[in-house]
Amino acid sequence: MPSPVDTTRRLSPALATVFLVAVAATPYPGAYWIVAALATTVVAQVASVPGQLWISRSVVLTLSWFGLTVLWSVAPSLTVRNGVLLALVTVAVALVPRALGAAGALAALATACKVLLVASWASYLLVPSLGRTQDTYQYGTLEGVFVQRNVAAFFCVIAAITFLATAAGGARRARGRDAAWAGVAVVTLLATSSGTGLAVLLASAGVTGTLVAASRARTVRGRRLLVGAAILPAVALALWLPFNLGLVSELFRRDSTLTGRSVIWAAVERVVAESPWLGQGGGALWVGGVDVTDALWAQAGFAFYHAHSAYLDHLAQQGVIGLALVLGVVLLGLRRSVRALIARGDVLAMWPAGVLVCLLFYGIDEQSFASQFGWLLVVLAVSLVPPSGSESQARSAPQGPVQVQTPEVGRPGRTVMEDRDGGR
Repeated sequence: MPSPVDTTRRLSPALATVFLVAVAATPYPGAYWIVAALATTVVAQVASVPGQLWISRSVVLTLSWFGLTVLWSVAPSLTVRNGVLLALVTVAVALVPRALGAAGALAALATACKVLLVASWASYLLVPSLGRTQDTYQYGTLEGVFVQRNVAAFFCVIAAITFLATAAGGARRARGRDAAWAGVAVVTLLATSSGTGLAVLLASAGVTGTLVAASRARTVRGRRLLVGAAILPAVALALWLPFNLGLVSELFRRDSTLTGRSVIWAAVERVVAESPWLGQGGGALWVGGVDVTDALWAQAGFAFYHAHSAYLDHLAQQGVIGLALVLGVVLLGLRRSVRALIARGDVLAMWPAGVLVCLLFYGIDEQSFASQFGWLLVVLAVSLVPPSGSESQARSAPQGPVQVQTPEVGRPGRTVMEDRDGGR
């Protein structure tokens, strides 16, 4: 019978990293089949590990609603195709932290971020036609290996938060290195000339910095006060702004049309009004040849490939019900990470909180959690911090008679892996 250590190492960290790189860099030619193959391989490696197949019910419910929308989708084949890939990615990413542990999963994500940052700068410096924006607007800015500079900027913000989290939760000798990588991510973001990315990074950095301070607080009350001061105002603002878009241009210092976004929003809002509760079908829009998409492009006068708002994107495709389910998953992840941070001073729990707040802000005028990479981050955040209490114990029971030495609860600055491994 394999030892507990063997069962938690069945997934190769290198495979996890390649899988994360493949999803983060989408879209690119052949992305669908590459991501599907890697996700299937991840699932196959972990499937035989006892106790590793649990996935949050809220995530399963959200996926189920996506699949159900095929019944009224304006493009059923697209809904099926995208739903299959979404399910594969969801299962695969949910298994990564359960196979590698929280610290191992974040290490794999950090390595993926390093790979993409290096590749982006290499393409920017060595292959300008690939790594730099070729459009008249913002000509010459960094795109790297991403399809568009705003996609690159989104990745850079996530990378910066990830490196800050690993620096705060890692060994002393590694903190400087992770902080330096965070600086590389910020410099790369500046090279994209993305005003949205910079604004969201500043907001997210403020939240993440407060969460780091909370993890260092010596009392539960102190941690609760700091976490509440960081999370509650940020989440309230992030959920209020998408439905008050007139203020967005002032906050992000853009022109009155937000570089064409307001034209897109006006067109998408009309589609949302046609089927507000159910939407047009998950993954059914933004492809030429679909009648609704063609009408949207004709109304705007140009082609666009997402709603430039994650909130509107979900409303258009999956309706109010679909958006509510997705936001429910986000809030679940926030609840879990906040509880872990308050109860144990869990340093790594700040990554889910910081990233989820970032996704809520970024979703105001970018794809964010409506993208494949954004959804991966949501599922990873929910899976990174397991449920607490009896519910968690019941779900972990099938793993067998493994006894874990748990350190004293309430000690600040502990990580998930230190809690699991007795501080080794």
